[in-house]
Amino acid sequence: MEGASPRWRLKKGDCTRGKNRAGVTTKLHLAITPDYRVVEGQLTGGNVADITMADALTAEIVGCYIVEDRGYDSDDHRQELTANNNVPVIPGRKNRKVEIVYDKALYRWRRRIEMFFG
Repeated sequence: MEGASPRWRLKKGDCTRGKNRAGVTTKLHLAITPDYRVVEGQLTGGNVADITMADALTAEIVGCYIVEDRGYDSDDHRQELTANNNVPVIPGRKNRKVEIVYDKALYRWRRRIEMFFG
């Protein structure tokens, strides 16, 4: 009797390259302006959490509204944005105990980011 198919077995460390059942995947993290100009960009493996790239993307941005999706929600990142005189417009994750208040009208601008990719 044979074991499971080899394609379902991943060696230890393979996940660090963004490998999953779909194959090798990547994510493109971009900071863009409302007129679609790229300010900063990073390419990571598909299994890398969005929040790990958040501070690198917004480090040089000062005095702006920062519109990001839930993947970039963390208290540390919000503090970093506020320290640079930025206003975070990020909805809180669903598992937060305290609800995050954010400007929903400004958050609608996030569709521009999605349109940039689509």
